[in-house]
Amino acid sequence: MMSGDTSLTGPSTLHDEAFFDAESLELGLDFMVRRCLAQDRAQVLLDAPRAVDAGARSTVPVAGVWCRSLKEDLSIRWTDRAAVVAVRLDDGTAVAGRVMAWKQSAVEALPDDDDPGEGFAADGFVCDLRARTALPWDGGTWAITVLVAGYASQTVFTQVSGDPPRPLAAPSPPTTDARLPSYRPTAGTPAVPRAHGVALDPARVVVLTPDVRCVLTGSFRLPASMHLATPEGATAHDAPCARVVPLTVVSTRDDALEPHAVTLHVPCDEPTPEGDVTGVFAVDLFEFAEFSRQPGEVRLWAFAGHFVEGPFPMELVSEDELAPK
Repeated sequence: MMSGDTSLTGPSTLHDEAFFDAESLELGLDFMVRRCLAQDRAQVLLDAPRAVDAGARSTVPVAGVWCRSLKEDLSIRWTDRAAVVAVRLDDGTAVAGRVMAWKQSAVEALPDDDDPGEGFAADGFVCDLRARTALPWDGGTWAITVLVAGYASQTVFTQVSGDPPRPLAAPSPPTTDARLPSYRPTAGTPAVPRAHGVALDPARVVVLTPDVRCVLTGSFRLPASMHLATPEGATAHDAPCARVVPLTVVSTRDDALEPHAVTLHVPCDEPTPEGDVTGVFAVDLFEFAEFSRQPGEVRLWAFAGHFVEGPFPMELVSEDELAPK
């Protein structure tokens, strides 16, 4: 069974019942905004109810604050770019969506040579995790994170009542390219982290030719408790595979496209004496329908349980952009 350290909590500004009361929620958000501004740094601060009774409630409200410099305030249309990601610790299921419904912004980007001065601006927001993502309503402990541009919030945890399924999970199979996904190290595979976490190494620039691949390599070291058992007879590269780790790659962009989440079941080694599992992988992101081929700058994030790594930048470039003028 996959699990995480649910002792990690949010800023504890509200009791659970206050998330479902408009006046209390507004007061809590005001406190969070003032707290962020007092710290004089850009950040995303998050809070959510510790427990939600799925039989009595129909929403999972998430409250947060985006605090940014005055220059970022004018150059980043944050309402277009804020994404919420939730990972169920029980089985690694992951969902992602916009914090807010997209609206065309009337604010123009600030020219690089303009300086609005020192200081910070902050806005509070509330989103319903169930409305903004395809959140299953069958229970479990969810690790919730909000991403804005290149910033990630701290992760908060919500237990939704119920008994979520704990299925066996086979390794993610080969796609149309039989060589990928690969779970063997290569010269380009990033070193396995020394501490718990995930390392990603995407292609920095991908030119969008008809047959191009978008290969992402990665490695991880995670607590052994996070693995899922595989069905009897499961194999990877024609060798028996007894366990996998669910790992989700989320892509975010600055051009108002929805965030996309791709979950892999990556084989892992036998647990170490220290209680860790490790593994490596390589995937072609273009083999997943969830991943957009539209030209533009992309930020990749890795999610495994409550561990969040990123952003890892990548740019997709059309052939027309490289053609001689």
